[in-house]
Amino acid sequence: MLQGDRGFTIPQVFRLLEVAELEYLQMLDWPSWQISDLFVSADRSQDADRSRNSPSSNSSNSSKTLENAETSEPAETWETLSDQFLLGLENSDPETQLHLYDLLNPIHRLLDFWCGHPLNATSFPPSPEDWTPEQYQNAIVMWHPLLCNDFVFQQFVTDLQNLKPFAISTLLPIVSSDVQIQPHVAACLLPLFEGKQPLSRLIDRYFQLYPVNPFTNEPNSLEAVLSCLLPSLLDLEKFTYILLQTT
Repeated sequence: MLQGDRGFTIPQVFRLLEVAELEYLQMLDWPSWQISDLFVSADRSQDADRSRNSPSSNSSNSSKTLENAETSEPAETWETLSDQFLLGLENSDPETQLHLYDLLNPIHRLLDFWCGHPLNATSFPPSPEDWTPEQYQNAIVMWHPLLCNDFVFQQFVTDLQNLKPFAISTLLPIVSSDVQIQPHVAACLLPLFEGKQPLSRLIDRYFQLYPVNPFTNEPNSLEAVLSCLLPSLLDLEKFTYILLQTT
């Protein structure tokens, strides 16, 4: 917090960091600052149009159109943009993305962000998304410390027994997004309540619980297990619901 803070724009924040010789790292609630979420790609828009114009949806669409006309509610918030333009936005620098988001969708009362002293790129350890196969073999997985309690464990087990997604973001609202763990993944993460576990144990547990591929009716392969388990783990790691480390 800054003394005498009467409000800052995104460009002013970045100029302040420059003067203080600090480096911007990430917004605290970064999922709610994704500029691409404000737009609809051309492909998705065309798919939606084809769905609305299909014979099976004509009657329901007609009633919705009349309802919107009576209430004067806008059908879309933002215009459709080409995928090339969306790609350009996503490849722009963080200041541009954040400033544009704040101009188009000013929903954040506070600008909470991480910053630090500038470091060389080689000073940062690689992200788990960039790990080598050897690093994954030596990986250790653990819950966020605030999830290691009896209340979370009981809710986790209850949802698992009822084959319900585990709404982890309601128990630990780190971000404003709705984050859930699907039952087939949650079953593999149950040993984490005993303490940190090698990733290899979670993989072995997946093989034990799901030895057969439900689509091919053949034994599961390591590639198939990793393609199912790793994306879920990496998504949870982005939100810091789980922590990953390797040697």
